[in-house]
Amino acid sequence: MAPVLRLPPAAEEGIRQFNAGFYFEAHDLLEEVWIERGGMERQFYQGLIQVAVGLYKIAGANHGGAVSLLRKGLTKLRAIRTLDTPLDLERLIRETETALAQVEALGQSRIGEFDLQSAPRIHRRPAVEEPAAASPGAPLEPKEETTDGNPAQGG
Repeated sequence: MAPVLRLPPAAEEGIRQFNAGFYFEAHDLLEEVWIERGGMERQFYQGLIQVAVGLYKIAGANHGGAVSLLRKGLTKLRAIRTLDTPLDLERLIRETETALAQVEALGQSRIGEFDLQSAPRIHRRPAVEEPAAASPGAPLEPKEETTDGNPAQGG
């Protein structure tokens, strides 16, 4: 049986940032977790980071960087697809494969046509109920912010 992975708060927030399109911020948060991990868990976080940075490269119109990082991220995620995580890795892999194919087809001259609204999102597996507030199959949403720019505190 594959090891069970629990997401620490920095990873949860990194995933929220990823899903909100803040790929560089997601990279920073996920890297905090990645640095402290080993084995399959380290590979899992590295794959997420590489996909995040690949999407960041798309936003910056860096075709070569985007293709390279999306490929590397996919290689990592495919290799650990049996890791028991609360995330739907198969869906993330499929969505990333689709994004990579689109970026490759667009090429450097047309990468600006990539629709980041259709970029991969990280979803929870339907059978996973942690944390209680997350809906099965739903992407992790960004935290609400208050008018002063600070994250809203849940009550």
